[in-house]
Amino acid sequence: MARKRKISELPLCTDFHGLRTIGTDKDNRSVAVSLDYIQETVEGMNEATTNANNAAKSANDAASKANQAAERADTSREQIEANEATRQTNEQNRQKAEATRAENEQTRQTNENARKAAETARVKAENDRVAEHASLKKAAEAATKSANDAADRVNAAVTDITAEKKAAMEAAKSANDAAETANT
Repeated sequence: MARKRKISELPLCTDFHGLRTIGTDKDNRSVAVSLDYIQETVEGMNEATTNANNAAKSANDAASKANQAAERADTSREQIEANEATRQTNEQNRQKAEATRAENEQTRQTNENARKAAETARVKAENDRVAEHASLKKAAEAATKSANDAADRVNAAVTDITAEKKAAMEAAKSANDAAETANT
């Protein structure tokens, strides 16, 4: 049987690959939770945020270029077209910035949910560890009491056997004395 070890004796794990913990789903059923999945989700969201920020920067760069083009244009039709292009680019930039803001908010919310799930899993694991410790302690106490009760019964039986052996020896001595008297 493998020796049980304390949590403090276990080796430290520095990444989530292959790790699982216990949690509950939306229907409050116990489920295994892959910490890989949580980590991949957080990393995916961080990548989406970076991509959205890069897109917003590109859009802002494009808007800046459009603004520069508009400044260089004269008041003729080219100026009007440049102004319209700038307006459209600004509108597109505004829409991209809004989309980026929404993605950032979704990423923040997902990160928060992942943090809460990890904390819930940690608390559940700690509660399970405490419950298991209490259960093992109770079982050990019950086993100790049973062993002590059995030892008491064995000691009582030994005492009874010793008394019966003494009585048998006295009866044998009396029988031998009677036989000797009879022989005499």
